[in-house]
Amino acid sequence: GQDDLFKERFQTVQEELDKIGAETIIVACQSCYGIFGTYGKQNVVSLWELLPEIGLPESQIGIGKGSDVKFNIHDSCPTRNVTRIHDGIRWVMEKLGYEVEELENSREKTRCCGFGGMIAPAVPEIAKKVMKRRAKETTTGHMVTYCAACRESMENGGADALHIVDLIFGDKYKKSKAKKRNMGPVKQWLTRYKSKLELNKRES
Repeated sequence: GQDDLFKERFQTVQEELDKIGAETIIVACQSCYGIFGTYGKQNVVSLWELLPEIGLPESQIGIGKGSDVKFNIHDSCPTRNVTRIHDGIRWVMEKLGYEVEELENSREKTRCCGFGGMIAPAVPEIAKKVMKRRAKETTTGHMVTYCAACRESMENGGADALHIVDLIFGDKYKKSKAKKRNMGPVKQWLTRYKSKLELNKRES
């Protein structure tokens, strides 16, 4: 609701994009897809709609075949009406070779994971109820998401949850690998900081 502060901060991002002459922004975050699509000047493309065009690592094609895990896909609510993203995620799962069982509430009918609108820090008791309600909809016990907040919410709700990037770059996923992955905000920010340091090294 802090519109003036948002516009001020977004303007600094827009200026950086204009400075480098960016024509297209590729995003992996569904909220970013909406923000840049609504307020930005550049063309916005989701990574998940781009992957079917550029492909996956050759070593990962079919890696999920024979896995004892069947996944449900939790679609992110900010892009509930963007069919290209839904199709791209399912293309990735098919190419990886993992079996998918569709949820009743998926694609345009998907439900909030419990983190939308920053409800988790604002009204945590309601957020927890929403997380549990959505996680209980799993028919397999294993949820794959394409949003970090959604993945965390599905685990908080009681499901085994992975981000699709874990499957794209990981080993064959089996039931024996199910575990709690949530680290808490301090460790999460530390990981982000380490990632930023590593990226800075590669740029120089």
